Amino acid sequence: MPNAALSKTPGDLAFEARNRRFDLREPLAGDWHGGHAFQTAFFNALSLSFPSGEKFFVDSVKHYLPRIDDPKLKSDAAVFVQQEFIHRREHQRYNEVFAEARGFDLEKLEALYIREIQRAKKEPPIVQLAATVVLEHITAMFAAGSMRNSRWMDGAHPAMADLWHWHAIEETEHKSVAYDVYLAIGGERKMLRQVMRIIRMRFPYHVFLSICQMRRMEGKPVLSLSFWREGYAFLFGRDGIIREVATDFRLFYRDDFHPWMLDNRELLQKTIAMQR
Repeated sequence: MPNAALSKTPGDLAFEARNRRFDLREPLAGDWHGGHAFQTAFFNALSLSFPSGEKFFVDSVKHYLPRIDDPKLKSDAAVFVQQEFIHRREHQRYNEVFAEARGFDLEKLEALYIREIQRAKKEPPIVQLAATVVLEHITAMFAAGSMRNSRWMDGAHPAMADLWHWHAIEETEHKSVAYDVYLAIGGERKMLRQVMRIIRMRFPYHVFLSICQMRRMEGKPVLSLSFWREGYAFLFGRDGIIREVATDFRLFYRDDFHPWMLDNRELLQKTIAMQR
């Protein structure tokens, strides 16, 4: 079957896999996000999802690469695989370090996401790729928000801010790869919207469960009013990060949606320059 779509990554965006390594032992021993317990737990919970999730993303894309004959899309996909491999490695180290430092049962924390991946892998390959497209959009919209607004990392330990900005850069660079592969092999937009309706509920729920698990493991009260008040303000308050990405989220439901409909190349280059 001929490819219905080619790479839509902007031609002037030459992206790469940066083989970064991060020493996070000192900050991960405590509440590295400006002493804020909720913000620290929120980002740590996101990190827990990445090792198993990013392997799933790579596997779902690689399954269809033999059907892709466009050289640019194949090249984009190769860099996507490399970037995700390094993300998986660094977030696995991140998770091991903070679990050891804070006395967490990492196997139990990871099991939440591993079970979800195992469930997803029972679906047909096209549904797995659709799930990857959806989760890549969610990741990319949070990456864009973090690059637009420095307050997301206000007070964060410099090494942690560096890691999250690095991750945001590369998630932005490859944000359309899975989407372009999905369209190229004949995937339907209707399925993407159906999968999004499921994931937009399940993924936040699992992050919430992870945060609760970590609170219990530290012997801290799960039903702490101050903790959840802080969380509500960070996520949903006037400057909350969920409000910040709401417009980017809604773009996904447009019939003409493409990840580069949000063209943030200029912001991307500014963020890259900050890391040099």
